[in-house]
Amino acid sequence: MVDMKYLLKKLSAFGIENGDILIVHSAFAAVGGVEGGVDTMLDALLEAVGEEGTLIFPTFTGTEPSFSSKDSKTYCGILGETFRHRKGAIRSLHPTHSLTAMGKHAATFAGDKWITETTCGRGTAFERLVTFNAKMMLLGLDFARCSVLHYCEEDLDYLVPVRVSPPIENPDVTVLYRFPPGHRMFIHLMQTTRDKPWFSIGYIGEARTLIFPIKDMVDHCMEQVASDPFVFLCDNESCNSCMLCRGKTQSASASHTCTVPSCEVCFLKMELD
Repeated sequence: MVDMKYLLKKLSAFGIENGDILIVHSAFAAVGGVEGGVDTMLDALLEAVGEEGTLIFPTFTGTEPSFSSKDSKTYCGILGETFRHRKGAIRSLHPTHSLTAMGKHAATFAGDKWITETTCGRGTAFERLVTFNAKMMLLGLDFARCSVLHYCEEDLDYLVPVRVSPPIENPDVTVLYRFPPGHRMFIHLMQTTRDKPWFSIGYIGEARTLIFPIKDMVDHCMEQVASDPFVFLCDNESCNSCMLCRGKTQSASASHTCTVPSCEVCFLKMELD
């Protein structure tokens, strides 16, 4: 069972300090027992970044109809779901990839009242995470759940348009995104980042935790994209999603009729056809 004192000590050891802008993707259960539960973890994170800092959680909802920043639950874990209800927290109006923030620069990342034509690229809060050199924490998760990496795909050909319902709070907005559906091999980044001086890996409780400055990570990824625009896709011929993005015929779907209405791969195929 870990407590507040332990959490603050670990966060400090990871280099989290007053004034930081910190976004956290989390699997809280991976930490194990925490005295005081979710609220203690949130309190520790807020205290670590201090009054001059900003804490951010992804509160994504997917393409559900009629997104509401107040009422739509997030699928990004109990920390984010609890955080968005905290007094002083503000949530952006992005109908698929909303962020919730608290702190000095909360409005910079979650106070926008406009919708861009992309999901995670230029003009979005994810670009602001890069320009402000925010820090990313993956608590109990790996790179596969690191949404800011989609920013590096902004100019790649395999992003597709998708229409979603505009947010209830701004129903006049027409939404058309460059959307990054399907499988990603972000996990392979471990091979090229773990020895970087700006990359930290350790444990908080029982949860393996990755922390890094977002701009350094994006710069590193863009170097790889420049030499291979498919670097984030796998080369498994049985992966419908990545094969479609590569413009190849996928053997896995040759004799398969999908019966799942929300299938991401079928959606992507429909958009690419």
